[in-house]
Amino acid sequence: MGSTNNRFDPATVSESYLAAVIEARRPMGLFLARATAKSLPGARWVAVDNSAGDAWTEEFGLESAARAWLVGEIKSKPERMANATLEMMKERLKEERK
Repeated sequence: MGSTNNRFDPATVSESYLAAVIEARRPMGLFLARATAKSLPGARWVAVDNSAGDAWTEEFGLESAARAWLVGEIKSKPERMANATLEMMKERLKEERK
């Protein structure tokens, strides 16, 4: 499997290519594929950040959101949830201290 993109420039690829990247963790880079209704109902785009060989994967409804996640403009869903939980805990502590 050859490299199709600059390591930090998201490349739009097929779902089968994306699956191979996830499986092999190669080539390194940022990848985006349009999802089919059969493969991921409700998701229209799948983004994979394999810049460090970890193949972090997220699903998105919009291509623009997938690209923004790949280039670090928005946080991943688990990070957003963890940050929201942390903020909620901080608020509770403030209330308890009053």
